[in-house]
Amino acid sequence: MLSRLPLIGICLSHVQMQEGKIMERRKKIALELSELVVYCRPVPFDEEKIGTEKACYRDMSSFPETKAEKYANRSKGKKFLQYNRRQLSRVYPKGQRLDSSNYDPLPMWICGSQLVALNFQTPGKFALIL
Repeated sequence: MLSRLPLIGICLSHVQMQEGKIMERRKKIALELSELVVYCRPVPFDEEKIGTEKACYRDMSSFPETKAEKYANRSKGKKFLQYNRRQLSRVYPKGQRLDSSNYDPLPMWICGSQLVALNFQTPGKFALIL
């Protein structure tokens, strides 16, 4: 019985080696595929980069609705529109909306925000727009 133990160890190490080769092949394929994909890179919003060479098309900034509303007003609206022409912005409801109500998404859309998240738990006129 003891003479079989080394054989079991050899078989197990062979199986582990084969599994390792398969995983390595999968990892190589995944890396090659991932290099073909362009991802959005989440970055903090920086007003200084708007309209400069530092702005990258892959950059995406997220805004709570209160901050987005400040940028969507008359004084900063053009700047926010310029930002959204080259980069992605995501607007989401503020955390204090405990009743799952919605904000008006239209000012954010007018300024070019591409991703405007709404609550669908509570029916309302802004959810009907979609």
